[in-house]
Amino acid sequence: MKKFLLLAALLAGPGLTQAQSWQWVAAATGTGNARILATATDGTTGGTVVAGDFTGTITLGGTTLTSAGNRDVFVARLTPSGSFTQAVRAGGPSEDYAIDVALDANGTATVLGGFYSTSAEFGPTVLNKVGVIGGAEVFVAQFSSAGTWTRAVQGGSNGANFPAALALNAAGEAVVTGFFYGTITSFGATTLTNINPSTTNADIFVARLSSAGAWTQAARGGGSGDDRAEGVALAADGTVVVAGSFQGPTMGLGTFSLPNADGSGQTTDVFVARLGSAGTWLQASRAGGAAADQARRLALDAAGQATVVGSFRSSAISFGAVTLANADASGSTSDIFAARFTPAGTWSQAVRAGGSGADHALAVAVSANGQATVGGLFASPTALFGNLSLSNADANGFSNDLFVARLNGEGSAWTQAVRAGSGSDEAVVDLALTSSGEATIAGLYLVTTTIGATVLNSTTVTDNASFVARTNGLTLGRRAPMATLPLLLSPNPARLTARLTLPAETTPRTLLVLDAQGRPVRQQVVPAHAGSAVLDVAGLAAGLYIVRCGAVAGRLIVE
Repeated sequence: MKKFLLLAALLAGPGLTQAQSWQWVAAATGTGNARILATATDGTTGGTVVAGDFTGTITLGGTTLTSAGNRDVFVARLTPSGSFTQAVRAGGPSEDYAIDVALDANGTATVLGGFYSTSAEFGPTVLNKVGVIGGAEVFVAQFSSAGTWTRAVQGGSNGANFPAALALNAAGEAVVTGFFYGTITSFGATTLTNINPSTTNADIFVARLSSAGAWTQAARGGGSGDDRAEGVALAADGTVVVAGSFQGPTMGLGTFSLPNADGSGQTTDVFVARLGSAGTWLQASRAGGAAADQARRLALDAAGQATVVGSFRSSAISFGAVTLANADASGSTSDIFAARFTPAGTWSQAVRAGGSGADHALAVAVSANGQATVGGLFASPTALFGNLSLSNADANGFSNDLFVARLNGEGSAWTQAVRAGSGSDEAVVDLALTSSGEATIAGLYLVTTTIGATVLNSTTVTDNASFVARTNGLTLGRRAPMATLPLLLSPNPARLTARLTLPAETTPRTLLVLDAQGRPVRQQVVPAHAGSAVLDVAGLAAGLYIVRCGAVAGRLIVE
């Protein structure tokens, strides 16, 4: 396996292809290994925050940071035009890293990572490692709009943890996910126990952090194999959606048991699950075939639909009623998948991409229009995204090029795709979207690469180098139609209240009111067994709204 793949393991009509261009490219340079692993974009200003790790020194614009030891954390801020304006480091004498970042409305960045150092400094805050078994513990830290560390919280005490993903809501509550080895791991007062007595296989964790920085909840899942959570999203109603892969005959998530398509449990299948605001598992589903299949990331739209992306080596993989065929029927290489998981807990759509080589989706973001943008790498000489074709700079397929591709609002077809690279190894490891739909990508490369008209050269020949870049020309199409059962609303138009008539269900449901941009503006709980509810619309601006409750939805006009 190539070095780059080892690193990554740690980590509808005519479309647009090579006419795509890039607005700007900004590189991280230094004396050692510099990895930008996460990015977030301010939807209002277009500014960007990136996070990752480095050895030796790293230079970001006019700021040079020096590691305290083996590997340190860094966070940096860029202007909308791609110039670095702030950069800080954190960590201690051992190996510490940042893996994900999210931005709030005030420009404060919340950063997730792990630290092996016995003590790690985040500005004035020092985190002291509790466990002595040698594994990493989790940190969640805040980087202010002024460019300073303001808070750091420790989690995963006594465990060997691998934090993977972070989600943040408008109230400042954070949810983190990942996986842990060892007998136990702790988040605040909650201790999670690994189901594997040998502790050689991982279980997953999902933990919730209040806006005040206190751990309030933690849950686990897993079976007898090696199970990994790598993507997480936080819905408007407080529920959490998590995705990853599981090995072993079955995976347990509360009362749910997911069977592996490989009965021996030697290969991995995909899982996606929904965790309620009370910390109990509400839904769980699997997908996969006889070979190794894995989910890498997920993103939610305003209606609560999750787009899950990853790769599959199975000759065929099924997502509910949708089956995707691998371009390599032998199962020697992987293709890309992007699948949709509904609020009702079912797979509704899935598409593939790729060619004869090893191709991977590593990042996804969803626009306000519900369109998913996917990033990753492809080693195939030619990778097909529907009727769009991307050609690898290495015609032999020995090296990876990076790609960014967009799906339509229904999630059923690729509409745009662009590549970059120059015969070395490149990958998109994270991406975020501007309000206009452009993608800001965090990328890695070896030795040298070309992004549009920009040529980047690494300062080392053996380590990975990093860059941030923004596309120029990705366009947002129409919003996807609401493919759900009708919700009866009366009166409609409404001024103060509207009565809803809907199918009764055995569990409580969250009722969401979405504005014309797909943003949630009201929510309330519909009790179990209720066949109707009264919706308060007083104070809402006049206009058209979508009212959604589980699998039913309807349009409401407010006067």
